[in-house]
Amino acid sequence: MMRAVLAVFIVCVTAPVNAFTIQDFPQYKPMWETDAPVKFSDKDEPVVTVEKGEFAVVNYGRSELCPGGGFYLVNTKRKTYQPIDAGTCSSKVKATIAPSVRTHCRVNNLRLTFWVGKEISARYPLYDY
Repeated sequence: MMRAVLAVFIVCVTAPVNAFTIQDFPQYKPMWETDAPVKFSDKDEPVVTVEKGEFAVVNYGRSELCPGGGFYLVNTKRKTYQPIDAGTCSSKVKATIAPSVRTHCRVNNLRLTFWVGKEISARYPLYDY
């Protein structure tokens, strides 16, 4: 009996955490209650561009007005999302989530950076609390 319980416990504890997917998006809600929930249209081609820890970035589609597309920052722990400005409309925009450089004791442990080549177009601290 003890072996069976231990085996079930090990399977539950070591099971991998599922990555965030676009199909999960409708189950999430806007960060601010006054915002309307996002519903992607047939023209949108949303993709998860980067994910780390409890955060993911979704590019919800490119257009003639903004070839780089628009972005949402998703908090998978809180099951919320919010629009985030990439600081550019370049079609070459890329997003990264990396550990913050700790020079002092801080609350944020990650930072989101939008890049165009080697130039930073926008950077945001990501707070884990």
